[in-house]
Amino acid sequence: MKRLALLLLAVPMFALSQDEAPSAPPPPPPDAEDLPPPPPPPVDHRVLVPKGGGAPHAAREGSPRDSWYIGFGVGSGGGWVTDAGQRDSFKEFTYPGDRATFSFDFNIGATLTPRLLLGVEVGALGTSGSTGGYDSSIITTYFDGVVTYFPMERGFFVRGGAGSASLQTNAETPDGTFKGNWKGVNVLGGVGYAWWLGKSFNLVGQVDVTRAWYERRGPDATDTVAVTLGFEWF
Repeated sequence: MKRLALLLLAVPMFALSQDEAPSAPPPPPPDAEDLPPPPPPPVDHRVLVPKGGGAPHAAREGSPRDSWYIGFGVGSGGGWVTDAGQRDSFKEFTYPGDRATFSFDFNIGATLTPRLLLGVEVGALGTSGSTGGYDSSIITTYFDGVVTYFPMERGFFVRGGAGSASLQTNAETPDGTFKGNWKGVNVLGGVGYAWWLGKSFNLVGQVDVTRAWYERRGPDATDTVAVTLGFEWF
C-alpha cells in the first residue's frame, strides 16, 4: 500500500515537471531572398484630361500635317505698272467697258516642321477689258520658291518667296493685234489663315503682294495685290 501511494503521488509531479519544461525555440526568420515580392501598388486607370476638355495628353502624337502639301486659290486684286517714273493701274492699260481683274495661284511642297513649309508656286494676276470690237489684257505671272510659316502650327500664317516673273500685254483692234512680253524677277510676301476642315483639308484665305522688275526694254516694275480663297491639303 505504501508503494502504491508513492506511485500515485509521483505521477502528477512528473506531469507538472513536463509542463514547466522550456518550449522549443522559434524557427529563424527566412532570408530576404525567400520572401515573396510585395504586391504592386494599385493602378489608377483614369486618363488625365486637360481642363476644358480635349484629347488626353497621351493621345497627342507628333504633327497633324502630312509630309507634303498641295493647293490652289482663285480671287481678284489689283496691279500697277511703273515706267519712267509714272505709275498707272492695270485698268489704264485695258479698254474700258467689260473689265475684270483675276488672280490665281497653285502650289506644292514639303513639310519641314509642324510650323514650316517649303515649296514652289506659280501664280498670276491680270486685267482684261473689251468694248466695241476692241479687246485688251495685261497679266503678270510668277514662278517662285516660297516659305510658309505657321506661328501656332495652325490657323494664321505668313509667307515669302522669290523667283522669276513675266509681263504680257495684248490688244486686238480692227487694225491688228499688238503684243508685248517681258521677263524679269520678283519677290512675294503674304499673310493668310487656314481653317482646318478635315484630316488634311483646309479652306485658306490669303492676301499676297508682289513686286517684279523687268529687262531694260520693258517697264521698270509692276506691283500687285492679290486676294484669294482656295483649298490646301497639308
